[in-house]
Amino acid sequence: GLAGETLDFPLIGDEDRSIAASLGMLDPLEIDDVGAPMPARSLFVIDALKKLRMMVTYPATTGRNFGEILRVMDAILATEIAEK
Repeated sequence: GLAGETLDFPLIGDEDRSIAASLGMLDPLEIDDVGAPMPARSLFVIDALKKLRMMVTYPATTGRNFGEILRVMDAILATEIAEK
């Protein structure tokens, strides 16, 4: 985002990796420079009713595919609209 912008959704930092550890997101095959397992790149999409709608996990050394994430989000929204 741009400097001074605010977000309409929460971002969670996990510098000590305690959240990643509690959610089983540490990748034992990917180790950082101090020998600690790196967290996998996980994305959780939770709707307004607190229902998990999407979970994607990539290896720690792999970036996310935002085109795929947007495609799935579009499909979720289209399905919700069609079901109303």
